Amino acid sequence: MEAAIESIDRLAGPRGTTEQVAERIREAIVSGRIAPGTWLRETQLATRLGVSRIPVREALARLEAEGLVKRVPYRGTIVARLTLDQVNESFMLRSLLEGFATKLATPHLTPEEITRLRSLAAQLKKCARTRHHEAADPLHREFHAIIYNRCGSEKLIRWINELYNQFPKNLRRTARFSEPPEECRRIVEAIQNGDAELAGKLMSQHLENGARATVKHYSERLSA
Repeated sequence: MEAAIESIDRLAGPRGTTEQVAERIREAIVSGRIAPGTWLRETQLATRLGVSRIPVREALARLEAEGLVKRVPYRGTIVARLTLDQVNESFMLRSLLEGFATKLATPHLTPEEITRLRSLAAQLKKCARTRHHEAADPLHREFHAIIYNRCGSEKLIRWINELYNQFPKNLRRTARFSEPPEECRRIVEAIQNGDAELAGKLMSQHLENGARATVKHYSERLSA
């Protein structure tokens, strides 16, 4: 566990806030540097981050509310292991929320943002052709974020981010390479045409397809 704790980026100063501490731990979990099932000790985290135990305790409570960690009575806090049902549930919620966010965002996306979305879809197509996992992950993330960040609802954006952050990076890498770039292209086309209803529907379908592929991928990993 000590090696996992060492993977967390240290804060620059001694007055780290709860949000800064939560962000450091969250990033280490989501990036896959801290694996599910790892125990997180408050004292070790505080020493690594250079803060007191109070913001660490508060940060862990926040991450528990997000579903990233789980507190076990009399034992401590452990990085959560997702069940297949939880993976499917999170994707279904993302499908509903991001579909709605896309519908809201469509009238507000700028020509520059739409151009960037087209570029991302083209880059994802190249990744699909070369099967380049590492390059596809941040591109796909940016594609989604550009859209839902323009929905105009801070609460909706926060909910979507929390659902996304429940999935470690290595879980998001599936073998489904051929469909997503074409799905993304159709979403951008609907946005550019100003068809908010269709754009939202296509985004929901995109995430539902992702759910099936990710559940299959995760099921294979659990049975390996």
